[in-house]
Amino acid sequence: IHMSAKRNNTLAGAYRLGGRTTILCYLAIHDVDMLCWLADEEPANVYTVGNRKALEDIKTEDVYLSVMKFKSGIVASLEHTWCLPDGLPGRLNAGVQVVGTKGALWVDSTNTDLLWATKDKTYSPDTFHWPVVNGKLVGDIREEMNSFTESIMNDTEPVVSFKEANRALRVVQALT
Repeated sequence: IHMSAKRNNTLAGAYRLGGRTTILCYLAIHDVDMLCWLADEEPANVYTVGNRKALEDIKTEDVYLSVMKFKSGIVASLEHTWCLPDGLPGRLNAGVQVVGTKGALWVDSTNTDLLWATKDKTYSPDTFHWPVVNGKLVGDIREEMNSFTESIMNDTEPVVSFKEANRALRVVQALT
């Protein structure tokens, strides 16, 4: 019936990229790809609004809110920003919700599932996306890169096909 996805990042991420890309190309493309995959189709209509205040100095949008309507009737909303405080544990506030006629699904990858506190500080390290263990990057981002690299080295189809990647890029360009 409907879906929603969000992928919100900190100000440090925006400044690290220095306006060389957009929220839609850097953050939203992953959620657009996922929602199109879940719907098994490309949206028929898209609409986006954005705002630029906090990141005016690097000439990039602070936030985009988007809606996609699929031919099948599924409606999806998207939320993307990189204006969250730099102290956010894990640097990412992300999730997806899918509501169907027979049930619903929620994924929330904001909580890193590890928290400790002292009298002076609370610490919640990233345990999913960019954790460093014994001096090496591990986590889902590394696994994605390894999978893609292995598909090139072994001349096999990557998990996300060229057709699916191209579809996501076309939708993001329509949202711009």
